[in-house]
Amino acid sequence: MEHMQKLEFPAVSVCNLNRLKFLDGQDSYNPYSPSPVGGPEIEGTPLQFSERRNYFQCGNGQNLTWNEDIKTERRLLIEYYEMDEMKRFKSGHLPFVFMNTCFFNGKLCPPNRITYFQNIRYGNCITFNGRNKDMKPLKVFDTGSGNGLILELDLESSFYQQFSKTIGARVVIHDPNETPTPEEQGFDVGPGYETSISLRQSVVFRLPAPFRDRCVDYRIREESSVSNQKDCVRTCIQTENFAKCGCIDQTLDVMNGLQPCNLINDSEMCCLDDILKNMTKHGPTCDCPQPCISVSYNEVLSTAIWPSKALISSGLYMFRGHKDEALRLNIFYSSLEKAVYEQKPKFEGFELISYLGCELGLWLGLSLLSVFEIVEKMSLIVKRNSL
Repeated sequence: MEHMQKLEFPAVSVCNLNRLKFLDGQDSYNPYSPSPVGGPEIEGTPLQFSERRNYFQCGNGQNLTWNEDIKTERRLLIEYYEMDEMKRFKSGHLPFVFMNTCFFNGKLCPPNRITYFQNIRYGNCITFNGRNKDMKPLKVFDTGSGNGLILELDLESSFYQQFSKTIGARVVIHDPNETPTPEEQGFDVGPGYETSISLRQSVVFRLPAPFRDRCVDYRIREESSVSNQKDCVRTCIQTENFAKCGCIDQTLDVMNGLQPCNLINDSEMCCLDDILKNMTKHGPTCDCPQPCISVSYNEVLSTAIWPSKALISSGLYMFRGHKDEALRLNIFYSSLEKAVYEQKPKFEGFELISYLGCELGLWLGLSLLSVFEIVEKMSLIVKRNSL
């Protein structure tokens, strides 16, 4: 356990649980409707493996029956997957509307600390304090509520699609040097509440080959374009998909330059399912070891109703009057202690040589004593026989 006077604040990524806005008066969303957009650079991140299999699965030659809601959702998802990133961006919740308020250490968040990315499962997402080549991550010097990040998010729940089952946001707290994966990391928070998230930092240092974990620093890994272990696994699966099926699973959102599989083609869906079953049954064939450095934050969540009636009636807070529209996040460290877990070799290089030298010296010493003892006994026997 290390006691620190200051700690690097994590990156915080948030996404709306509704990926596409529903436009009033339409039977479905219009992916080509104009929206005011600032046009930030969009990045894609992978989709959770299970979503395709929830809606597009192998029928084994049988005609699967779907209710009308599922059919509608399948149709909209197909349209969504076929859209390019800019059309998806325009059809989603705009980041500068979604993030209504942002404070860090009691001051407005610097605009250059806020970046946007697009996730195929959650749509438009925002990251605060993410990786930036020109700036180091922000640090905090105090603990407790108010000494960290406060976000107020406008969910625009009145624009949710009819098949969106929950209202809220996905929150991922991660190392600033890591790419967020909301499908596999994070937690959901609901509207009408302030969610307080206290953090305690833990760091794990692993050893590379020839040690057991064979860890890898994905950021500097040669001959690879992936930046983390999860992308490595997805790329491995896609490579197998393309080799065996001649197409890729577009819901994984990696290797998108290759031919995507037809989501309503039963033979292609069966092929994709068989790939996953085979990899699960016979073990992973992907060379995707754990990263050499892993940072976690051991989040503890608590909630309170927000905003209060007193705050609304005071007129100091311009609340839209609908508890399904907004939520508040309060993220801070509960301690400046950092738990460090570090793998170390049992013997360093020189220690191993020294140990072997001692063992060899002991073995040689014992061997010489044995030889002298044998020679002495043989000489005594020879003398006795000569008498």
